[in-house]
Amino acid sequence: MINTPKGGVGKTTTATNIALLLARRGQRVLAVDLAGGLLMSKALAQTPEFAAGAGNRIDSKEAERVPTRFPGASSFDYAVIDTDDSYTVFEDLLKGEQNGWRVISPINPLDQVGLQRIPHELRAVSVGAYLSPNGPKMKVFANMAYQGDVVEGTANLIEALSKEGIE
Repeated sequence: MINTPKGGVGKTTTATNIALLLARRGQRVLAVDLAGGLLMSKALAQTPEFAAGAGNRIDSKEAERVPTRFPGASSFDYAVIDTDDSYTVFEDLLKGEQNGWRVISPINPLDQVGLQRIPHELRAVSVGAYLSPNGPKMKVFANMAYQGDVVEGTANLIEALSKEGIE
């Protein structure tokens, strides 16, 4: 699942690229689009990897909460979920019903508002994931698709996460 509680950080781009990468590597992918505008769904629908009969599927569920079950999911190797910047995503994750899930959280390390807000919001989920052996695992990364120095951006992100007690 790709989620960060702020817009404009690259969630949809990241989710779309991961779904395509996995499909191009021969994995069967269920792409679930929960984000407003259904941009991942629209982008993937234009690719041969997600055309009818390709073995991959797009589920468009704009603005819905994170499901705990996906009908037919056992037919796929991976589910890639693009979410909106909704606070209910973290609430859903903290319920602990997503055993074995991986949460990827992109952050633009040059966005000062995001560097203050996002690590603070991620703290609750990171603590929950740490305390629950079956809870979701989280990876936060500096989305350097924006202009800027990679070393500086990474240092900014590490410092912002560290202030919230996140390694």
